[in-house]
Amino acid sequence: MRSRLTIAAFISLTSCADLTLNTNAGPFIQGQISSAGVAVYSAQEMNRYEAEFLGNVQSSYCQEINDPHERHAQRTRQSYSPHGHLLRQLQVETQLTGGNGLVAHQCYDTYTSSCSPIVQCSGSAYWVEQGK
Repeated sequence: MRSRLTIAAFISLTSCADLTLNTNAGPFIQGQISSAGVAVYSAQEMNRYEAEFLGNVQSSYCQEINDPHERHAQRTRQSYSPHGHLLRQLQVETQLTGGNGLVAHQCYDTYTSSCSPIVQCSGSAYWVEQGK
């Protein structure tokens, strides 16, 4: 009886060894975890730290509107502001370059024939020595 329980337990544990769970929450959760490890600094603050510049990072958001009348109306009213999302995206890009510090430079809106608006943000990724 005991050997049967041992075999059953072994089969139960090893049968899920190759189990893969796919969800649509993965990119969101990964982004939240990745952005949490990156601090945002001003350019003046960054000068106070021992930091290594790693490169420039960018993020963008396009609100696609196919109807020309709706696209024109969208430009004249207050719409969803994606700046918080784009800042988190810059933090994720910073971490992917190996950084833990971000200086966000600017975000600007432009309008194209397919996006109303397209919002683009830029920043600089740094490795900041901790504890200083």
